[in-house]
Amino acid sequence: MKLKRSCVFASVLRAGKKQSRRFGSTQLLLGASLITLVGQQVQAQDLFWDPKVPDVSPSGIWNSADLDWDQFSNLGGTDQTWVAGSIANFQQVVGGTVTLVGTQTVSGLNASSPDASNWVITGGSIALQGAGGVAAGAGDSLTVASDIDGAAAAQALNFTSGGGTVIVSGDIGSNVGTVTSDATLTLSGTNTFSGSLNVNSGTTTLAGGAAVADTSGLNLTGAAT
Repeated sequence: MKLKRSCVFASVLRAGKKQSRRFGSTQLLLGASLITLVGQQVQAQDLFWDPKVPDVSPSGIWNSADLDWDQFSNLGGTDQTWVAGSIANFQQVVGGTVTLVGTQTVSGLNASSPDASNWVITGGSIALQGAGGVAAGAGDSLTVASDIDGAAAAQALNFTSGGGTVIVSGDIGSNVGTVTSDATLTLSGTNTFSGSLNVNSGTTTLAGGAAVADTSGLNLTGAAT
């Protein structure tokens, strides 16, 4: 029997099958037997930024209560609150400033607009889980002024190539392990990530003396600069 991936959030019982959405576990109810499978994960869902206040600007407040997200890229779905662990997508034609309240848990950040846009994520903090990918689309820039850390220890942080520029001026904390870059990236915060910085391709700029801790390694491969 082939099982789909699952993760934490809800419990569903249908047609004799009970899926317990826990981090890395699935339960199947077969007759009188309950089988629990562990170590499986589901791909994080995409949510698309669609702030309602103000409704003429893509800038806004990112918290856990406001209905500022949509499950569809055309923003034609039902308005909903942020779901912890989702991938945050910012794609309006004009960029803006998104101010975090508290700590928001994400599996990735993507800024990709039809035209060149500048996005700024500021305030609060970001707790990474899952793939931990951050990218800016061609012609776009994404500045993350918020602090970034892992939701758990040794969390990967991957800056992927989208054709744009990513600037991280917030601090990257010690729960982040290996940082990998295939992008045009600038790190300028006081960073304490516990692993090495692996630059596989693209251009990575280290601004200031604390962008990489003395205890972290720096590895350049391929066409990286």
